[in-house]
Amino acid sequence: MNIMEYDYSSLIKKECFTIYPKIFYSDECAEICELQIDNDIVNIEPNPVTNPRTPKQNFESYTIENQLHLEEKILKYIFDCNTRNYGYEIWGFENDPRLITFQQGCEYGYHSRLDFFSNESCDQKLTGYVFLSDKQKYEGGQFLVDPLYGISLPKYYNEQGNLLIYPSFVPIKINPLLQGAMQVLTFDIVGPKLK
Repeated sequence: MNIMEYDYSSLIKKECFTIYPKIFYSDECAEICELQIDNDIVNIEPNPVTNPRTPKQNFESYTIENQLHLEEKILKYIFDCNTRNYGYEIWGFENDPRLITFQQGCEYGYHSRLDFFSNESCDQKLTGYVFLSDKQKYEGGQFLVDPLYGISLPKYYNEQGNLLIYPSFVPIKINPLLQGAMQVLTFDIVGPKLK
């Protein structure tokens, strides 16, 4: 068969983004946000550089350590998602999850979590966000995909308690927060080098 004559309309297109709705209730989201209290804050300073490898960013980041119950709950969804949608060989979390706080004016420019130039023995395969804030209490902070990819996030991805999972090579940005505060839990899932 000539590849130019192949009927591509018969292919099944898989979604790039996977959402698990309401994996945490609002009181659980509040408890996760309180985990920042005893952890060191890393202030990500404003960075106006537009180079994709150093995106414009400014927010507060907290590493959430020693929360195995939290990680175990999330991993169940990660492995389910990977089996159903992506099929990567994955090992688990690259590092402890991080709690990111966006205050008014905070943003994160286009970035992908996969470093194609890394000499590490593994690659980030999947990236995840758990939305902890009630979206009625802040304005802005939308997640957008690089327009070159021709895809967009599903509606209602950022409802409080939702888990969003996507391949780490997809570049996204987080628009400036206009009002209030937005907190998300984020993590990367790693596995052997992509081939």
